[in-house]
Amino acid sequence: MKPTEYIKKGLTYLMLIAYVFGILKPLSPIAADIIAHTFDQAHHMATVHFENGKYHVHKEIAVEAAEESPKKNTAQTFSPDELLGSHVQSNVYTFSVNYTETSVIDTDTDTRFSDIFFKTFSPPPEV
Repeated sequence: MKPTEYIKKGLTYLMLIAYVFGILKPLSPIAADIIAHTFDQAHHMATVHFENGKYHVHKEIAVEAAEESPKKNTAQTFSPDELLGSHVQSNVYTFSVNYTETSVIDTDTDTRFSDIFFKTFSPPPEV
């Protein structure tokens, strides 16, 4: 292999590792808590759980999410005079549909609502 191929391969691995760690960064408080419970249980229980309770990981995730979220004032605002149509080309299609439905109710004298249910002669259930 040429030296340039080693550099390309090394940069590729470096970029892949940076990407994977960037994707898995939100899981870092969970991984740190698992490691602390595994290798330093007594110290972790005496300090972190005593001060923050058993839901300390939830608080750490919320703090990290608040730090990473953009500020609320950075959203783009549009003036009321500016229309969306000036930015987006749209095609408007109009069509009309006429729909009518006719219902016919057959009123036989032999059919009653009481005939729908089955009549069974059985004793009541025992308690």
